[in-house]
This record gives sequence, structure tokens and C-alpha cells, in this order.
Amino acid sequence: DTAPGGDLGEFFVIHSNLGQWYVWSADGMLAGRIFRDNRDPKRIFWQMPEHERGMILDDLSQLEETFNGCFVRMRDDNRCYVVAGKAEASIVEVLGVNEFRRHQGVAEVAQADLSQAEEWERDDAKRRIAETVRVADCYELPAYPVGEGGSRFRVAFDDASLFLAVEALSVGPFRNTGNRWDLLFKTGAAVDLLIGADETAESVRQAPVAGDRRLLLTVSADGPQAVLYDMVVPGTPEDKRWKVASPVGQTVVDVVRRLDGVELVHAEVWADPARMEGYRGYIVEARIPLAELGFAAAEGLRLKMDLGILQADADGGTTVRRFYWANPLALTVADIPSEARVQPDMWGWIRLRDSTRGPALITPGDLTDDKDAADPTLDLDLELE
Repeated sequence: DTAPGGDLGEFFVIHSNLGQWYVWSADGMLAGRIFRDNRDPKRIFWQMPEHERGMILDDLSQLEETFNGCFVRMRDDNRCYVVAGKAEASIVEVLGVNEFRRHQGVAEVAQADLSQAEEWERDDAKRRIAETVRVADCYELPAYPVGEGGSRFRVAFDDASLFLAVEALSVGPFRNTGNRWDLLFKTGAAVDLLIGADETAESVRQAPVAGDRRLLLTVSADGPQAVLYDMVVPGTPEDKRWKVASPVGQTVVDVVRRLDGVELVHAEVWADPARMEGYRGYIVEARIPLAELGFAAAEGLRLKMDLGILQADADGGTTVRRFYWANPLALTVADIPSEARVQPDMWGWIRLRDSTRGPALITPGDLTDDKDAADPTLDLDLELE
């Protein structure tokens, strides 16, 4: 199209992978955006309850890989619109197309520059991880824990089990509508535990080794789900390995199976619990057999570990964001192999401590609003904001 006013001139509009559309000039300059990137904290998704005609949609974002829709300019009055949406078709007016002004300059970007930028991003992430050295102290408890709340997540253990409690605020509902249990990380909310059960494995390994496991915890229409991805199991026949592929890559997991011995409960968190008003988020508690994770409890045991939250859209039909305690690069939600892949060199650590003074798990109705409350046994934050 050609802008009837301003300096934009001839231009075109394309979709992106993360919910934004981009306006490009015919001579290859990025002029502006339509919609927000869905990783932007200011973004809102299409499932917002407000839908009055004429409302301002500056912060609207589409879901990942929403490639339908088009940009149009009306012949009679030159007003511009986009027809957009993933499960629906909405008409949104675009303002400002006639107000672009050009600035002079030259910029050259070669493939080597892009490769160098990707390498820098990974090296920078490793540097930041090395500086923070995230370690979760996991204390021994004499019985199944109950009690207080106030932290983003807590871990504890006894001789047979690992206890996990997660409090997730401002991340949508704990809802997952997927009907494929091995792909539940694509279809809604979940808690994602990653652990390396071999204490002797190289700590900076970029690829998984025997003992590296991922446990996905969620609730679907079939009830609580605990899916274990055992990344490397020597001797697994090639035709039995779990594989997912896309145009950009492939991920192989030797064994993927559901666990029956995991106890999982969850509850919604409300600003006013009595009236169930002012939805704030949810909490999840799980009791996980240590044998399924591949290690035995021992004082001072130190293993690689990470913990994440997979955020669902309002309907629990798709995963829209991922947050991890340690790994800042696990962000993709639009490529199955990337989402199934693990990066042990980006994980933090879990350390088992023999003490009955460890933290108890969160329980429904006993949460505190003070997220900075002093707790000598815990200093963890999923950085969900």
C-alpha cells in the first residue's frame, strides 16, 4: 500500500511470531508496530472481558503464530484497519499511518552480525547465571507438610518424597484443555520441574545426559497429570524414542511416561476468598516420589535443578508464556521441539539439607500479601512480573 500522507510512502505489513505486526517501508526500514509483543508486561490478550465498540487497543497482543488476518486501507476516506484474531475475526482501526517522518542514515547488518548477537545473548545469560548461582535449599521434614505461605515456590523432602509448592500470581488460570498427555506443555498451564539426578554429571553440559529429567505437573479434563520426560535412557530402542520436529529443529527424548504415584492438588487464590472475587492466581502442591526423579535423599546432595511456570490463556487452550527460576532463555512457546528441549547448563541447583526447621508448604487460604517477608530458609523468586 502507499500512505496518502507523511513520509512513509509505499509500505507493507507483516505478522511476527510473537503477536506483533510490523510496518515496513518499501526500501526496507522498520517504521512501526501494530499490537504488542506478547512478552511485553503491558500486553493484554484477545480474551479480555471488555469488548465495547470504540475502545482503545494500544496494548492488545495476539497469541503466538497468529498468521491470519490482513491490513487494509479504505478507498473512500483512507482510514486504515487490520482484520485480526486467531479464533475470531476482529476489526481494529490503525491510526498514525500518515504521520511518519524520515531520518537519514545507513545501517548494515550481515549474517555474521546476527550470529555474533545470538552467541552474545547466550554468553550473557551464562554470565548472569554464574553471578547469581541460584541454589534452592531443600529441607527435610518429618511428615507431610502443611502450613504457611508467602513465597513463590518451596521445596522439602523426606526419605521417600520431594514436596513442591508453587504460588503463581498474575499468570492466568491453572487450566489445561489438552487431550494429548505428552504435549500438555503446549496446551495450557503447568508447573515444570527439571532436575539432573546424577550428582557427578558435568555441571556446564549443554545437552542432557542420563539422569536429566523433566516433570510436567498440570490438571486436564482427565484430572491431575504428572508427565515425566526421561531425557537420556541408555539402551532405549530407536523406534521407542519420543520425537518432535519442526522446520527449525528436532528434539528426542528417550522415554516419556505418565506417573501414577504423584499426589497433586491446586487451588485458586482470590483477593476476597469468601466471595471468590478478585482472582489473583493459583497455588499448586505436589508430592513426588524420589525414585521417579532418580535419586535418593542424602544430606548435602547438590543437583542441577530449575522450576518454571507455563502460563495459559484465559480459556486454558494454549500456552502463551514460560517463566523459569534460573533459565532466562526458555521463552519460546511457538515451536514444539524448542519447548521440549532442556538446557542443563542454564539450570540452578537444589541442595538437600537435614533439618526439621525447613519451610512448610503453602496451603489454600493461608497466603500472605507480603512477598518480601523475611525467611532465612528461602530466597527464591520466579520473577513473574
